[in-house]
Amino acid sequence: MKAVEETIRSDAPATRVVVVEDDQASADVLQRRLQANGMVVSVAHDGRRGIELVEELLPDLVLLDVMLPDTDGYDVCLRIKSNSTTAPIPVIFLSARGEVVDKVRGLSCGAADYITKPFQAAELLARIDAVLGQARNPRVPRLARSAERAAGERRVARVAIVDGALRAHVEQLLATRFDLAEDSDMPDVVVLEGNASVPADAPEDVAVVRVTAGRGSDDRAELVPVDAQLPRIVDLTVRERGLDHDLQAAAEALIVLAAAIASHDRPTTGHTERVAARAVQIGRALGLDESTRMTIRLGALLRDVGHARLPGSLLAKSGELGPDERAMLERHLKDLAASVYYAAGPPGLVEAMRKMLADARVEDEAIGSTGPATQMGCVRSRSPWRCAS
Repeated sequence: MKAVEETIRSDAPATRVVVVEDDQASADVLQRRLQANGMVVSVAHDGRRGIELVEELLPDLVLLDVMLPDTDGYDVCLRIKSNSTTAPIPVIFLSARGEVVDKVRGLSCGAADYITKPFQAAELLARIDAVLGQARNPRVPRLARSAERAAGERRVARVAIVDGALRAHVEQLLATRFDLAEDSDMPDVVVLEGNASVPADAPEDVAVVRVTAGRGSDDRAELVPVDAQLPRIVDLTVRERGLDHDLQAAAEALIVLAAAIASHDRPTTGHTERVAARAVQIGRALGLDESTRMTIRLGALLRDVGHARLPGSLLAKSGELGPDERAMLERHLKDLAASVYYAAGPPGLVEAMRKMLADARVEDEAIGSTGPATQMGCVRSRSPWRCAS
């Protein structure tokens, strides 16, 4: 039987993987683990060599670290996806950066998955199988959450409190608004006491409320007193988490749209990502807080979505614009400028954007120095228009 299994395994083509990881020890562990599962692994320790291996070997999969000595993984991914020969190869990011903005950034570069370090070997192998299966049988992605509560259906709460008396009291309070989770139920919220750990079998993105049997205090503002207000606070927490999910899904959908639009702009591949990085650097130099910088970054990534309203022939044109094309571009830029005046964002950010629009004076090559492109800070380049960056 073992000989038969070996024969079958030898007849099937081995999965070829390129690992781009600057840490020698991590690369060795990863290589041994993948080879133990029948994969053929090639390792690069910097971005330049990684791109060379991918172009030379045309592997089935690329495992890519974000932090590399000569560049970052995002740039490597963009280069892989901008080459028509290597673009179909799925890329999985492996990174210690676990913030949502980092994951969205990686996925917007064209990666198939983003795994946060440290990770379990079983999880990595499972995700590799899923990505390879999807690459062989591509499907349209679903950005919405797979499980939704029907209208009017009560949410499910799981009370994971060790103290029996406190747990019974919390369950009694929550029963007015929530169904209490059974063993097989998927909870919408988990209620814990103090600094207790979230149960290992709880959903990764579940809402968490931490309670205390005592009175609330400013020193531990995250702890909610167990009193008559608890059901309302838990309900608001679940609703807030749902809104966060919806906003994140919407942002991801818009970023996918922007990446798709930018991918058709061959002369300036990676331009949107470079603009986003530079926008964040400017925000940091201006002393803007992290939240505002991430809002600016998202806006920069979405900057080309407006191009979806313009004909592809106009976007790809490299010569002089005709009268009708110039009129169309003028209307388009006016609409973009006007939309800023109805935008919502962090306090002070929208006002700053309005002031920049009013003060910008960039020489236009096709419309003239007083046209709407001047107000938007746009200039002519290899593609008809690029906002100054």
